[in-house]
Amino acid sequence: SMSSLGARATVTKVGGSTTKKVIVVLDPGHGGSDGGAAANGITEKDINLKIAKYAKAELEKYIGATVYLTRSDDTYLSLDQRAQIAGNYHANLFVSIHNNSAVAAASGAEVFYPNSNGANGAAIASTGRGVAQQIENQLVALGLTNRGIVIRNSESGDSYSDGSLMDYYGVIRRCKNWYGIPGIIVEHAFVSNASDVTNYLNSDSRLKKLGVADATGIAKYYGLSKSLPVPTNVTAAVNGLNGVKLTWGKVSGAKQYNVYRRKAGEKSYKKIGTTKSTSYTDRTGYCATKYYYRVAANANSNNSAQSSSVAATTSDGSVTMKSATASGFNDVVIKWGKRGSSSGYRIYRKTEGGK
Repeated sequence: SMSSLGARATVTKVGGSTTKKVIVVLDPGHGGSDGGAAANGITEKDINLKIAKYAKAELEKYIGATVYLTRSDDTYLSLDQRAQIAGNYHANLFVSIHNNSAVAAASGAEVFYPNSNGANGAAIASTGRGVAQQIENQLVALGLTNRGIVIRNSESGDSYSDGSLMDYYGVIRRCKNWYGIPGIIVEHAFVSNASDVTNYLNSDSRLKKLGVADATGIAKYYGLSKSLPVPTNVTAAVNGLNGVKLTWGKVSGAKQYNVYRRKAGEKSYKKIGTTKSTSYTDRTGYCATKYYYRVAANANSNNSAQSSSVAATTSDGSVTMKSATASGFNDVVIKWGKRGSSSGYRIYRKTEGGK
């Protein structure tokens, strides 16, 4: 049986900030025995796959985006199979990647989106229209002729269960009717137009620009960011001898956290450690020294990519010596003020001229 799955992106609350989660299925049109359009040395199934892979790589740079391909090689898939893959992944959005063919003079980009008919048709059409417009905007910004965003209804009178007119394209109607998923078809350019081929389709670098445009449009519609939210509720407290313990709230999507420190009077922070937990104890500082700390979240395990902006906190992990006076023969009594919840103190000494 076919189930109706929600097509809206979810938003997870994270300690005062939010992380959106969107599942996108990218569908490279044609494949295998179905080559699609062919002209000017271009076979559509090949460039569709390349554009889709570039779009996937770019969209995965955004926090909260999970991206799947219906095919990752030169394989034939039926329209049923393509929609079923989107349903199996509980996709929020299905994007079919295509290129056009017509008379030699026809050129440019257009995006097809669902009509508002059928169950949940209005909401599905709204999402489809919004994503379609954002992608079209990005493609037009590359210089492609603006052919607009388009609804195409059934031309044979096919209807949804409520009697309303179906969408023309099979993947759009199947995604909507079976799974409640908005599906769109992006026709990037015309393989039949020599200028489109020269400017947009005849090299990997040009195809990558199309894929990045698709990903950027999707990210803009859903409000995705390449940066994680800032860690919240960052605290710092003296911990034992010569230690400062930092704690902070968990950030959804973070694979690790980087900890930075600067000494009072210094201008720049230096990374002092990495942790997968939401706490870190710094024991590399010096007594009687004031430090400032920052924590940044990372969406992967390297040191910089997809880092959040950093949340600053201050910690006075210092114990200030108050007095040192001779007491009897060969003794010195040292006194200082009590420091918070410190469980002990470490004493240092140097001789005159010592370091």
